Amino acid sequence: QYEGAVKEDGRGRTVWDVFAHSFGKVIDFSNADIAIDQYHRFHEDVQLMKDMGMDAYRFSIAWSRIFPSNK
Repeated sequence: QYEGAVKEDGRGRTVWDVFAHSFGKVIDFSNADIAIDQYHRFHEDVQLMKDMGMDAYRFSIAWSRIFPSNK
């Protein structure tokens, strides 16, 4: 779950959300809701990339944020 913010701004549930929230499916019993959390950290991440001299960046947006009800 790259972007994080799984319960914010109308994002719908995904197959991965259901799987990760099923008890015992993830070894350490976490649920992967946060992961990298690009959603909240993008300003900081962009600055880090600039500081490292990167001149390109690729991001993705979860389909469940674009089509929250799978329709």
